[in-house]
Amino acid sequence: MTDDTYTAWAIRHPQAAYELQAIQLAGVFPPSPDEEGHSEDWAQGQVRMASARAGSPLWRNNVGARKVKETHVC
Repeated sequence: MTDDTYTAWAIRHPQAAYELQAIQLAGVFPPSPDEEGHSEDWAQGQVRMASARAGSPLWRNNVGARKVKETHVC
C-alpha cells in the first residue's frame, strides 16, 4: 500500500487506522511470508499468536468455507 493510498484509507477509516497503528507498535506483525517462503496460513497463525502474547487474542472467522464436493441447494 502506498503512502497516498494508506492516507486516503486512514481518513475514511480512522478507528481501523488507529487499531492498525497500535498493533504495529506492539510488534505483532511477523516477517513477511514472501521473505521466508511460508504460507499465508502460517503468517495468520503467527499474527494470532503474537497478538495473544500482547494481550489481544484474535480468531479467524471461516465463514463461507465448505467442502468442495458438497452439493449445495438454494
